[in-house]
Amino acid sequence: TRRHYRRQSRLKYGMVTWLVIASWVPSVAISKDHQPSRVVKNVILFIGDGMGYNQIQLTQEVTGKKLFMSSLPISGTVLTASSSQFITDSAAAATALATGIKVPNKTVALTEEGKKLKTILERLKEKNKKTGLVTTTEIIDATPACFATHEKSRKNKLAIAPQLLNGSVDVLLGGGRKYFLPKALGGLRD
Repeated sequence: TRRHYRRQSRLKYGMVTWLVIASWVPSVAISKDHQPSRVVKNVILFIGDGMGYNQIQLTQEVTGKKLFMSSLPISGTVLTASSSQFITDSAAAATALATGIKVPNKTVALTEEGKKLKTILERLKEKNKKTGLVTTTEIIDATPACFATHEKSRKNKLAIAPQLLNGSVDVLLGGGRKYFLPKALGGLRD
């Protein structure tokens, strides 16, 4: 039944990562008739980590309701294929979104040669804009990390944590406290 599927869906897929990048950037908005209108004060990017058209369609089928995002007048698709494999992981996909460059799976905003790729948040910070990352998972997880850190492997969470505190992000909200705290306080840091 639909009720059963809805309950199972919440249990199984309840930890979807939503990444919010808030930036106070002046730009032009698009009105209902697709004409430039007012100046935009904030930009927020929501990422359903691992979400694609199949997940959107399934959600609409199970709930019997059209998602608001499906009714927006303008939409787009971003292909975030990895440079190393046919199936992309979150780190390579998020790096593609954050930098515009394809990288190998597991890589956090670095080229294959290990060169740092400038992320959109770093570019905004250079222009003195305010930025933030918000997630329902650990803030050091691959998707949020790719917007503000640089690391060879998404698994190097102890190396990612201090990079998040380097000042390129004004607001950080998410889990993963143990990666920031010393062992004496229940964390994982020496």
